[in-house]
Order: sequence, then structure tokens, then C-alpha cells
Amino acid sequence: MNEKYLPLDNFPVYGGKPVRIEDILDSLQINHPKSDITLVQRAYIYAASAHQGMMRRSGEPYLNHPLAVAGILCDMKMDMPTVVAGLLHDTIEDTEATLEDVAKRFGRDVANIVDGITKISQMNFSSAKERKASNMRKMILAMLTDLRVILVKLADRLNNMRTLGYMPEDKQLLIAAETLEIYAPLASRLGIHKIQTELEDLCLYYLEPNTYSTIRLNLSVGQLNRQAYVEEVIEYLARRVKEFHIQAQIEGRSKHIYSIWRKMCDQNLTFEQIYDLTAFRIIVDNIQDCYGALGVIHSIFKAIPGRFKDYINLPKANGYQSLHTAVIGLRNTRMEIQIRTHNMHNYAENGVAAHWRYKDGKAISTEETQRITALRSVLSWQETLINPDAFLNSVRESLAERESIYVFTPAGNVKELPAGACPIDFAYSIHTMVGHNCIGAKVNGAIAPLHHKLANGDTVKVLTNRSGAPSRDWLSYTVSPRAKAKIRQWFAYEERTKAIAFGHDLLEKEMRRAKITKARLDNPEVLKKLGFSNLDELNAAIAFGKFPVGRILQILAPEKYKPASPPPQKFASIPPAGRTAEANHGILVSNLSDVFMRLAKCCSPIAGEPIIGYITQGHGVSIHSAACLSLAGLDPDRFVNVSWNNQTENNFEIYFQVRGSCHPGLFMEIMDLINPRVENILEAHLNDDNQETRMLFRLVVRNQAQFETIRMLIKKNPAIKQAERFFPAEKIGY
Repeated sequence: MNEKYLPLDNFPVYGGKPVRIEDILDSLQINHPKSDITLVQRAYIYAASAHQGMMRRSGEPYLNHPLAVAGILCDMKMDMPTVVAGLLHDTIEDTEATLEDVAKRFGRDVANIVDGITKISQMNFSSAKERKASNMRKMILAMLTDLRVILVKLADRLNNMRTLGYMPEDKQLLIAAETLEIYAPLASRLGIHKIQTELEDLCLYYLEPNTYSTIRLNLSVGQLNRQAYVEEVIEYLARRVKEFHIQAQIEGRSKHIYSIWRKMCDQNLTFEQIYDLTAFRIIVDNIQDCYGALGVIHSIFKAIPGRFKDYINLPKANGYQSLHTAVIGLRNTRMEIQIRTHNMHNYAENGVAAHWRYKDGKAISTEETQRITALRSVLSWQETLINPDAFLNSVRESLAERESIYVFTPAGNVKELPAGACPIDFAYSIHTMVGHNCIGAKVNGAIAPLHHKLANGDTVKVLTNRSGAPSRDWLSYTVSPRAKAKIRQWFAYEERTKAIAFGHDLLEKEMRRAKITKARLDNPEVLKKLGFSNLDELNAAIAFGKFPVGRILQILAPEKYKPASPPPQKFASIPPAGRTAEANHGILVSNLSDVFMRLAKCCSPIAGEPIIGYITQGHGVSIHSAACLSLAGLDPDRFVNVSWNNQTENNFEIYFQVRGSCHPGLFMEIMDLINPRVENILEAHLNDDNQETRMLFRLVVRNQAQFETIRMLIKKNPAIKQAERFFPAEKIGY
């Protein structure tokens, strides 16, 4: 670890002072005086025995880690079973201990938490996306079954981040990136500000060490002046609110480094341009005093317009409540001030852990369950989001912390939506079918387009029609994870329905050719032999190119059907099944986006030019240019309509030939013209025979329009005689 990047004081990247069992027992007796601490003592002895002889990379006993995790859980004031689970969380995974033994010794409640942690601790974000998505589902399932599982996991991750300095640099980057992507946003979603901010700062420390060091040094430069200013403001605010008989606890703090960095990035600011490095907090006894203190602040300081937010009346999605305002304060300096009650402050720091309801065996309350509604929604979408990228993106979108707006239904009910939401987001927040059937909207009584951005206080009325249906364009301007997932879910269902019909028609056509009756396919044993439980699954597999028709015919009637010898390979290699939409080159086949296809190498079509599809024997659909000479003589029954998806952003390789008169420097002129206008130049060849210059290029372009622009510019050169595409079969002599 490079010492020049050491963080601020009391910021432990090497673990800090080890936690002792006595510290944990003392904390439990303060937070839960009626608890039986002998259970914790027995868990400590059990963990010490199970981990005996095991060491961490730092050289310290492994037992220090579960002790640290239990200590973090005590700081969160968690209940006894959770703290015990923190002590035992690695025993099943890393030692000879069994789940049955843990349950027998410490109870089923503790065992269930430890089991949940064990199931999700195998996550490996450097492995295949399918495994990553599967493990993420497991983590959400475990969390929604018992929230204490994820609270222990967050404590485990926090201690691992605190001691990350002992890991190799590649592991540091991998773990920090994973933490910033998933665990810090998860802590935010659960309202656990203390863990969120520390994880974010630690991640920045490893991922952007120069940035971290620069901000830290800039903060340290004015530390003494800032501290004097904080004390001055606290004394002044305490005196003024007391004049109005409001009992208040007033705090001042520097913003954490990650939040400063985010503000610099989001608003394109330098450190010197950030004026609100310090924030103040007023903590009072009740809600009435919150608004009273706000009145005092606005009476003595000038409020900055647009910066007041009332999260008491309209809490954030994670349950956070507070009043936020910004004013021009003492020394003519901008000040951010939060005003909240003691209970609100406790929740702001510890989130769901602050109002835990696992007492006397009672399950978590409905109110707290609703605090993670967005994550429950992600879980409900998982069956339709088969693509791992789509699922993981939905998780990230749901965890992402966004500013909220509050809009009203015509009946006066409040709906919280992410900033930037449109009427479609609003429609899906009411009900899935309202979203699907949305055809228009009225905002504040006036007709508004569906892409209209809603603002705080808008009243929105959704216009629906039973024949209405989602459009793919909606995905470009919806922002709420629920709306995006429901739209994708609708198209997934529509595509599967069309795929089943597409596969059915293809199979039926081939069965007629081979003179095989449908009755042979009605046998459940035949379907079982093919590996499918029903005909719909088989037809979908055919449409998506995952099961060749020829193989089906051979199984149905081996005595009749003799497959023809495979034709010479004319096409590019087949991409593997389960590819992303990009592997389909952004092509829709009969309105299907996941049909197994490949670009024909004989004509190498690129986005924007007219194309046609041809159904091959067991190899999906090959895509040809509509002008391709190879199409002559092919079976007209196998042609299908295909089109480019307008949103495709794929790249295409093409060969491009230029012929011109011999002219010194002509090759470099053409290179200079092409280079800034293409995605890449893969090959460039020159053949000059003193009579004619011939140039051959292999280029990467986005679409036909880009290529045509380049071609026309080249043809304007008076030395150029010809500038045309050509195909690999013509690549003779180069």
C-alpha cells in the first residue's frame, strides 16, 4: 500500500484496533439489557475452536474477523441472534462445523441467518455473467426471507474493506469495484448511512487513489479554519433556536470524500468551486420542533431557492425522514442544514436496523417490509429477465439512489417517482395494465406527450385503451426500474409467443416435406426424448435456433428422413446460444429479436441497407443483402421478412476497394480521409504498378450511411476512378 494515499485520521484501511469479546458483551448489555449474553459467550468459544489455527493475510488470527463483524452489528444495535450469527458467519463455509450442529447449539433462528450468509458468500463477480446473476438472485432471496442476513453480509463486507490493504492489488480493485456497484448502494437502499458512506470512501481510496489523495489534502489545508467556523455556527444556531424555546442538539460535519468527488463529477466542478463542504444538523424532540427550527433558520438566514426538501411529509423510498434546506449563513457562506427528530436521526444512521422487530420471535413489520419494495420488485421480475445482463441492470437500477419527485393522482394520492420520470413511469406505478394500455396523459389538466418530464407537484391523469400496447421507444425515456422491467417483460412475452408460432410453422413445413404426420409428435415419450416437456418449448427452441429441425425429423422418422450432405460453408461462424441482442446485429426477424441468425459472408450486409432472411436447415436464419446474387435459385418458401432495429449500435466489418491513377501521396490522402470517419481500420494494402494505384481496406463501420459518406468523399478526389465495396471471395492478389 502506498503510504502517500493513507486516508484521514481514524479511517482504518488496515483494520484498526481489534475488537474484543468484552467489547461486544458490554455493548449488548447496554443495548439489550435483558438479553442472555451467555449465548454470545458460547458462540465466541465455538468460533474460536472452529477457526483455531486459521490466519488472515495480515498475519492476525482469523477469529479477529468474526469478532469485528459482531462489533459492527453491535454498533448497529442489532439483536442477540444477529450478533451471534456475526460471530459464526464463516464457520459453515470455512471450517468443519455443520448447519445442524449450529442449529442444535444456538437455535434455528441463528442457523437460518448463518445458512443464508453461506449461500450468498460464494458470489464471484469475475465469473460468468450467468453465475453472477444467479448469485445475485440468491442474495435478494436470502435478504427478503430474513433481512438480518444482508445486515450481517454488509458488516462482513465493511470489515473486509477495512482490511483490504493486505490483499494483492488486483484483488483490491476487484473487491472495491464490486462493493461500489452492489454493497454501498444496498446499504443506501436499506437506509444505513454509516455503512454506506464508509464503504464509498474506502472504494474511492482503492479505485481512484490520486483523486482520493487530492481531495483529502485539500480538505486538510483548511481544516483548522473550517473547525473554527463549525464551532461558531453551532454556538450561534444553539443560541437562536433556544430563544424560541426549542431544545436542540446541533452538529457540524465535513462531507465525506466520496460525496465531494461525486459532486465534482456530476456538476463538472473543481474542488475550489465547492462551497458547501460542511453540513449542519439540528436534532430536536418532535416533528413540531422540526418545522419550528426551520422557521428560525429561514428567519435569520437567506434561503437559497430550490434547495428546500421536506422528507418528513414525503419520506424517501428507504424510509429516510428529515428537512433539508440551504442558506447563505455566517461569513456569507453557503450552508446545508438538516433538521430531524432523534428517532429520525437514529433511522438515518442505521436504517432498517434502527427499528428492528425480530423480538420474541415476531417477524419484521409490514412497514419495514415496504422499505425494500423495490428489491421485492426485482425478485418478481427475475423469471422474465432471463438474460443475465438485463437482470443485473435491473438490480443496479433499483439500488441506484436517485433524487425523487412527488406527483399526484387526480384523486389526490401521492406517487413518488425518480427525478426525470415521465407519464409512462407514473402509469406503471399505478398498475402494470395501466402502463401497458397507456396511450396518452394529461399533466395539470393539459394533454402532454408520453416523454414529458414530470415535476414536483404535477397532477397526472393516464389515458388508456384496451388495445394499447408498449412501444420499444418507451425504454428510451422511462427512468423507473419498475416501468423498464415491465416493458421488457411485455416484449419478452410477446417475442416468445411469436417465436412459438414461428417455430411451429417452420417445423410443420419441414414435416410436410419429409411426409411425416403430426401424430408422431403428439407422443409425450417423443417430446421427452427430444428433451422438452411440451410443444411450445420445442417450437420456441426451433425459432431461436437452439434445436435443429433436421435432428427432430431424424428422431421422428429415422427410416424416412435422410439428411442431405451439408452444403459448403458460406457463412460466418455461428455465435453461441444465449447471446445478447448485439450478437443478432440489431436485426428483427418477423418482429422477433432473439432468433438465431448470422450475417451471410457472401454479401456482408451492414445496418441500413435492405436485407432479407433465409431459413437454413438447422442453422437459424442467414441475413443477406437484398441485392445479393447468392439468393438466386434458393427456395422462395424459406425467405422471411427481416429489418434492422433502429436502435442498433453494432459495428460491421467491410472490405473497401479504391482504384485511381498513380499520384504521389494518394494513399496517405485516402487514409487521412478515412481514419477519422470510421470506428477502426483493420487492414490497409497498397498495390502500385506505375499505371494504376489499387488500395484495399478492411474497415469497421456503424452503418451503411457512414460508409456511403466516406465513399462519396473519396470519389470527389479527381485521381480516384472507383471506390466500391467488395467481398472476401474477391480478395485475390492481396
